Amino acid sequence: MDRQGTKRMAAALGALGALAALGTGCGPEAGGAASPAAVSTAPGAPGASASASTAGGPGAPGSATPGPAAGRLAPDPGTRPTAVGLPVMEQLECEEGSSTFRFGDGWDLRLSGVDDLTPRSSGTDGTVTTCRGFPLIRLTKSGMTVAAPDLIARTELFRTVPDPVAAVQKAMAASLPPGGQRTAVGEPTVVTAGTLALACRHNLADGCPMASCFWADYGAVGAIDYFPPGGNRHFAMTQAVERTKEFAGTALRDAGSR
Repeated sequence: MDRQGTKRMAAALGALGALAALGTGCGPEAGGAASPAAVSTAPGAPGASASASTAGGPGAPGSATPGPAAGRLAPDPGTRPTAVGLPVMEQLECEEGSSTFRFGDGWDLRLSGVDDLTPRSSGTDGTVTTCRGFPLIRLTKSGMTVAAPDLIARTELFRTVPDPVAAVQKAMAASLPPGGQRTAVGEPTVVTAGTLALACRHNLADGCPMASCFWADYGAVGAIDYFPPGGNRHFAMTQAVERTKEFAGTALRDAGSR
């Protein structure tokens, strides 16, 4: 990223810090009807088939379990990423950190449900990545408009993730719990593509329509929060799934033997 792009990003992220101090609601359609989750049938990474399902029953609103994924993961290749770098994503500029952005009051998405996994490096807090496109997304709250990133991602590396599908289900259940600050919208979408498992769900964070995806392979688990295009509508589920594949496929570095 050039210096001018870095300045634009820093200024926008600084402005976002004001959201926590504003009243509830986000955009002109805050609190209104939200679009239902869509099923992604797009193919996965080259050479890997992808399958998707919207979960019924256990994945219904109010449930802590996203439900089963369709399809199977590719076998564990025996290699593990050793670092998380900036992803290469079409039409997005990315940098490390989330600067001063906060929804506040528990609405910020965290990567939870991974306490039973062993971190690859002791003492690590994981990696936070912020990506944005242009023009910037604008959020309006209490008559004040601020710029938002396209996404904020949190990634953690582990010595091994024995069951990536179970890991994303557990991460979603812990990070978007029933009765939590965020309100789930529609049904979750669960996808497998190669060695990657994903679970995505639309939700409301302080009235803002968000799309949140959780992903895992055999050596990493991540959570990505997608902000609303136009400031008042959910990021399409099919696009969230494809963006998440793009992020996971380009951010992990130096895969080596475990």
